[in-house]
Amino acid sequence: MYAAVVAPDNLKEINFVNQHRTTAGTIVQSLFRLKDTENMDGGYFVFPDISVRIEGVFRLRFTLYEISGQRVKDMGTAYSEPFRVYSAKQFPGMAESTCMTRAFSDQGVRIRIRKESRLSM
Repeated sequence: MYAAVVAPDNLKEINFVNQHRTTAGTIVQSLFRLKDTENMDGGYFVFPDISVRIEGVFRLRFTLYEISGQRVKDMGTAYSEPFRVYSAKQFPGMAESTCMTRAFSDQGVRIRIRKESRLSM
């Protein structure tokens, strides 16, 4: 699975702004076989450290590829809902980690867990 930052309206990929990468962290991920919060097996692509380096409103485009020998086949694409990236001064803080995030962490996925919300009111 490949994750890319895209414009929220025209879905055009935004790789660089002013010669600087728009993302930090891992943007390619393999499938994890994990249990969800109901203890059901599932396949998940976890991007624990991806971040966007510029302010604005964006979406993430997730594209699944199948690699077979020398062939690479585009299997499908999904888009996140639009989200806002804040400057450091305007950032309202981190929310508490979700139950799903905690479940994945308990199964060995290296993902940072936030026990308390640090949202500014």
